[in-house]
Amino acid sequence: MIGRFHLSPRAPSALVLITGLSLLGGCAHSPASPSAATHPARPDAGSQVMPSGDHTSLYAALGGRPVIDAVVDDFLFRVAADARIVGFFANTDIDHFAAAFATQLCDISDGPCDYSGPSMARAHQQMGLTEAHFNAVVEHLRAALIDQGVSAGPRNRLLGRLARLRDAVMLRQP
Repeated sequence: MIGRFHLSPRAPSALVLITGLSLLGGCAHSPASPSAATHPARPDAGSQVMPSGDHTSLYAALGGRPVIDAVVDDFLFRVAADARIVGFFANTDIDHFAAAFATQLCDISDGPCDYSGPSMARAHQQMGLTEAHFNAVVEHLRAALIDQGVSAGPRNRLLGRLARLRDAVMLRQP
């Protein structure tokens, strides 16, 4: 049992594929700072999503940190229930991961955060990830964004930015 999740020890430990997710890689500057602690998600976070527009930053269009935190929490519950990928998180400090992932999403969406964790290539190297694992992570992130009320425009903009990180995540796979 790690944090709120019971994770299976079947797969190698690693920083997770998610961020891989998720594609996230290219926005990695270095590791999460202690000030990037997890902010509790608000139950009404999905209702705070702002409409997207040319004058609106992606971060604001997503709904800011409350919505990002709610998306990360939702995403992690989905991962915990998915036998295809949960093993990759077996030895992961989920609370640290959640904080780092939220910071990374904030950073990649031009929010006031500075992700300083490992690069996606380094974080995911030699994990044995396949396209199916990568796609499962993306599927869960997309579903979490939808369930937290993020509209199609901002959701697709974020997923598009994250998709650019796919090659970094998959770079050093066996």
